[in-house]
Amino acid sequence: MENERKHFETLKQQEFEELSISSEGLTNQKRSILPFVEKYSAAKGFAARKRKFVKKSKDLIFEIKSDFGWNPLLGAGLPLNFHIFHKSDPGFALVATTFDVIVPGFCRYEYCPSPEGCVLAIFASVVLFDVLFHALGQSDVQWDALSERPAPS
Repeated sequence: MENERKHFETLKQQEFEELSISSEGLTNQKRSILPFVEKYSAAKGFAARKRKFVKKSKDLIFEIKSDFGWNPLLGAGLPLNFHIFHKSDPGFALVATTFDVIVPGFCRYEYCPSPEGCVLAIFASVVLFDVLFHALGQSDVQWDALSERPAPS
């Protein structure tokens, strides 16, 4: 298991270098990720609103929210939540804290034991969330009809 983790960390380091990503400014504080989230989110068309980044389609809203609660220190995972909801019902949202269910193996990005790994995880997560925006938010599906929940019995 340890050899597998080291192998993936080596692959991530190579990708980090190929993408010329900088981790300068990242500290052990959760709040220090915000400039990186903002940079990569803005590049994909997400608008910054306090500690969240929003992109809207005709019917769906995609939000990246930071979660700085409880412990202010940055751990081995990202303090980010990814929300998708219909504009008419923001209280009924898909909340993703991991994309491993959608893309098996993606958790390798989400594990960030180093500053470089953390910045690469932010980059990869924002890019994947943008892909979901284009797949779901820009489709011709009539989300209004699908979002109607049946009345409780």
